[in-house]
Amino acid sequence: MKTRSQTPRPPHVMWPIDPYLDKKKLWKHSIATVKAFSRSLGMKVSPVYIYNVGDLATLNEGAIESFAIATRKKLVKMLSNIRSFRTDPPKVIFNFDGTLKSDIESLSKHAVTNGDSLMIAATRGRSGLRRFLEDSFIENLVAKSRIPVVTVNESTRPIKKIARIVFATDFTPESFRVFDRLCAFALETGAKIHIYSAIPRRDFDEFFYETAAWAWNETDILRYDYERKHLRALAKKFERCAKKHQVTCEVKIDEGAADVATSILNYCRVVNADLLALAAKSDTGAVSLFGNLTQSLIRKSSFPVWTYRAAHRKNLQRA
Repeated sequence: MKTRSQTPRPPHVMWPIDPYLDKKKLWKHSIATVKAFSRSLGMKVSPVYIYNVGDLATLNEGAIESFAIATRKKLVKMLSNIRSFRTDPPKVIFNFDGTLKSDIESLSKHAVTNGDSLMIAATRGRSGLRRFLEDSFIENLVAKSRIPVVTVNESTRPIKKIARIVFATDFTPESFRVFDRLCAFALETGAKIHIYSAIPRRDFDEFFYETAAWAWNETDILRYDYERKHLRALAKKFERCAKKHQVTCEVKIDEGAADVATSILNYCRVVNADLLALAAKSDTGAVSLFGNLTQSLIRKSSFPVWTYRAAHRKNLQRA
């Protein structure tokens, strides 16, 4: 007997928000970003606020419950003015461990339990849990999250849709796995991907002067050409991946970039990007991409930043 096929559950986005946030500009940019993703993917939004009970250690259980009720009411009031996307009832999560690691684990566990496929978070704010929306929390969240994280800050420009994505890459295998996931996302939104790789000028200059390029012999020239061809060959692999997903893409390799972070942001402006995407890597708790590039871009970017930790291969296949 054939069973009627069930309609797949629409994707959800977790939205960690702070009801005590007093920065209207940051709140406005967060709403605009969530709205853009909601429109592009038909996402239903799951608002959540996590509070470390360590900040309320001197209060009794009744006082903590009263705080939770007051916080939920404040969240409901904040969300009542939003009509542009659908939201689940807001949830307040209390963390009794008192550590940054447990805060992140609580959010990740809630995301998996709730079926969230994406997280949108602000990088600045003032709240009871002072580190919740601070850079240190967001950067560690990016490094440890089981789902992609989109970050916004006070300088993030509001977006209406996701039509152009810049993917900054160093062409590593980890970056390729994340790119494969990004292509699936781009296919859903109908976005074009601009692959961008910046080679720091100091590397180019050191190679040039240390090898006395003005006096290169035939072997030196062949070696230099080989390095450039190898980079181009890696780029072709990314292009084939995009073609497999039926996603339009183009590649830009910037040789002799003065500053990688600045070069990436400048390229985003040139192509009028709606989103900057990166492959985040976890290295002893620190986020790294070409060093600590991810940290710098999360803080400075005027574009929403989509990041994902390449190590979560199961999530890459499932998302």
